[in-house]
Amino acid sequence: MVNLGDIAYQTVAGATSTATHGTGGREGRPGRRHRRHAHRHRRRIGVQCSATEEPEVFPCARVGVGAIGAVSQVTLQVAPAFNLRAIEEPMKLDDVLANLDEHVDGNDHFEFFWVPHTRWALTKRNNTTSDPVGGRSRVREFRTSGSSRTSRSGRGEGGQPARGVDPKLARMAPGTGKVEYVNRSYKVFASPRHVRFTEMEYAIAREALPRRSGDLSAWLTRRAST
Repeated sequence: MVNLGDIAYQTVAGATSTATHGTGGREGRPGRRHRRHAHRHRRRIGVQCSATEEPEVFPCARVGVGAIGAVSQVTLQVAPAFNLRAIEEPMKLDDVLANLDEHVDGNDHFEFFWVPHTRWALTKRNNTTSDPVGGRSRVREFRTSGSSRTSRSGRGEGGQPARGVDPKLARMAPGTGKVEYVNRSYKVFASPRHVRFTEMEYAIAREALPRRSGDLSAWLTRRAST
């Protein structure tokens, strides 16, 4: 796949029915051309749709969550296998926000996770490369994945520490340091979750992110004090 969401546990039907996506702001990349064809059956009526066939149904099918029928067949656009060079490192949140356009437009894929109640963010830059796989041992891979994912996921409602998680855990995130490695694309895009977590997604304009992140931080602080 030219792009994947970052959770390793996905199915084709689930991904296509929930608009699952990865990161990437560069126009013209293969992953930005949606060529999934979905055959759906509802009340014994078969509907085939794509970006050019039944185009008014296609956007609904891509995020229908099963509302317009069951998916019976899906045709996916794929690409030749490729490697990604990943650079993962903590950065000051203010620096990330101040240079957000540079990060997004200067990399094939860029994402960051803010650590609540701190001014730190965990960043990840992925770029296509012809270099061979290497740069990180399996032990380091587990430790880095475990510590960063736990710090991202170990917060409960309103930024409160989740049950059974050390309240100081999030502040340990910057200590993971910078990690750079090359691996098969699907192993870089998606990663396992070592803790249980709940997730929601909202879409806002990129230019509004600095202001909205400040609003979110203030809201979490208020919730944590009540």
